Amino acid sequence: MSQNNDTPTLANIKNTNRLLPIMEWSIKTRQHASRFMDIGMAAMLILGLTAIANGMHEVYILNLSEKDQSTFLSLHAGFAWTIMTIYLWKLVVRQKKIYHYKINRTFGTQESQLHFPRIANYIFKSISAFFLIAIIGACIYDPSMLLILAGPAGMAIIPAKFFLGWKNETHTETSSNWDKYKFVTVDRKKI
Repeated sequence: MSQNNDTPTLANIKNTNRLLPIMEWSIKTRQHASRFMDIGMAAMLILGLTAIANGMHEVYILNLSEKDQSTFLSLHAGFAWTIMTIYLWKLVVRQKKIYHYKINRTFGTQESQLHFPRIANYIFKSISAFFLIAIIGACIYDPSMLLILAGPAGMAIIPAKFFLGWKNETHTETSSNWDKYKFVTVDRKKI
């Protein structure tokens, strides 16, 4: 089976988007199975809700003073634990990815990117800018605070600078020409 000369090949095409696709579709899905992580996050959420219930019991029913209340099973710790757990569960464990597939006459492409809300870009940049301004302000206010730049605050400046220029990048994978394949099977079963 020979290939026509007018059929474009992957080697002589710089931009794969110029070819008209035969098939094209997109899906939004989790990139890995998360059943076991969901069980762990549910256990952490139950621990946070237990702390909230215990804190409400100590504050509103037993009327305990602040110094007599539990430290880790208090109302404040329970709210912090619950919010942290929901944040990690939603944005880390159950993070979705958008896949966009194109099948052309000679090859196929897959584009993928993490799914974030549209406002995520502004949130990341705002938090990073606030963090950098807070560290610089603390160092200007009290010059002896320059030592914090050598510790964890100094190490956190690098990710803050990264998030100031953050973009949700699209990763593209292109297959070889179809004439190099004899049989193709795609199977990605999730547990």
